[in-house]
Amino acid sequence: MLGGSWTNLTLGLVFCFTLVFSGNPDLFAENWPRFRGENGAGMSSETGFRASWKTSEFQWKIEIPSANYSSPVIWENGVYVVAAKEDGSEQYVKRLNLENGKEVWSIPVSMGEVHLHKKNCYAAMSPVTDGEMVYATFSDTTKQVLIACTMEGKEVWKKTFSPFISSHGPGACPIIYKDMVILPRDMDVEGENEIVSLNKLTGDIYWRCKRPVNRASYAQPMVYSRSGQPDQLIVLRDCTGLTGIDPVTGKVLWSTGDIMNRTVASPFSAQGYVIGLAGQGGSGSKLVIAEPGNDAGEPAKILYEKTKDLPYVVCPLVVEDLLYLWSDKGIIVCLEFKTGNEIWKQRVGGNYTGSPVYVDGKIYCISEEGDLKCIAHAREFKELGTTSLGEYSQS
Repeated sequence: MLGGSWTNLTLGLVFCFTLVFSGNPDLFAENWPRFRGENGAGMSSETGFRASWKTSEFQWKIEIPSANYSSPVIWENGVYVVAAKEDGSEQYVKRLNLENGKEVWSIPVSMGEVHLHKKNCYAAMSPVTDGEMVYATFSDTTKQVLIACTMEGKEVWKKTFSPFISSHGPGACPIIYKDMVILPRDMDVEGENEIVSLNKLTGDIYWRCKRPVNRASYAQPMVYSRSGQPDQLIVLRDCTGLTGIDPVTGKVLWSTGDIMNRTVASPFSAQGYVIGLAGQGGSGSKLVIAEPGNDAGEPAKILYEKTKDLPYVVCPLVVEDLLYLWSDKGIIVCLEFKTGNEIWKQRVGGNYTGSPVYVDGKIYCISEEGDLKCIAHAREFKELGTTSLGEYSQS
C-alpha cells in the first residue's frame, strides 16, 4: 500500500522523481527502486526541479485499468508498476517507457477477490527492483503471490503463500537485500504471521521469522547499516514496535515494544536512528525515534517519543537537522530532529495519503485532491508552489 493512486494515470506527474518533466533523456540519472526511493528515506540527490508545473508541460499521461494505490519504481529508462482489473481477477506487473509512457511489457497474474478498505485496492502493493529483477506481490482470499521477473519482462519464478489476512485488505511491500527478497506478512489473525526471506534468483526460502499476532502492518521494511557492525532488517508493527532482525539468519535482535496502534507508515533511518509511527482513525498516535540495538544483545535506546501532531498514513521526513511531520489532515509540523523541539507549524490544506519527498532544497507531497504541494526545506515555513493533477491521488 502506502504509495499512489491513479485510475486514469497521470504518470508523467505521479512524482517519482524521474525528471519526465524536463523532456531531456540525459537527465534520467537517479533510480527510484522502491516506495520512497533508496531504503525508503524519501530523499533524492537530483537537482533542477521546479516548484510547480502547468498541465501543458506534462511529458505524458496514460490510462491504467482500475484504481491503483501503489507507487511506481524507476530503473534507468523503465517505469515499473502494478495494475489490476476492476474485479481483481487479473493483476499485472508492467514496464512503461520513461520517456513516453508506452507499455513495454505486461505480465498477468490470475487472482481473486479480497475484502478492501475504502482506501485500499487490488493494485496496492508497490513493486521493487534492483536493476536485475523486478518483484511484486498480490493477495486474495485464498493466497498471496510473490512474483519475480526480469527487466525484459520474463517471469523467472512465482511463490505462493497463504493469504494476507487483514480487515483492511493486503498492503505490505517486499524489499530487496543483497541476494534476498524479503516479504513482510504481519497479519490480523493466527496463521503464517512471519517475515520471509527468499533467494531472489530462485525463490527458495532462506528463513522464516515467526511474528506475534495483532493488527496487520502495512509498513515496508528497511535495512539499517552502521559502521563496523552487521546490517539489520528493520520491521514495524503494533505489538512489537520497531524491531531489528538479522537479515542473514532471521533472528530477532531487539524490539522497542508495543507501539499500541496500527502501523501504516513505513520506517526509515536518519543520522544513526530509526523512525517508526503508529496511529488509528486518520491520526497518528505515537512516534518513536530510537538508536538500534545490536547482535550482542544491547537493546535499542529511545531518543524520544511523541504522541501529538502526528501523521498516520503519511511517512515522516528527515532532512539534515529537521524532522517534518506532514499530517493526513494537511498540517505540517517542523521539529529539530535530535530534540523534538517544535520550530514551526502550518496548515497547507487538503487531505493526504501520499508521503513527502525531498529534492534540491524542496519538499513535495501530493494531496488526495490531486494537488502537488511544494514547500521549502527551511526553519521558516514557505510555500513555493502547487501543481494540480486534475484527479484524485494517493501517491
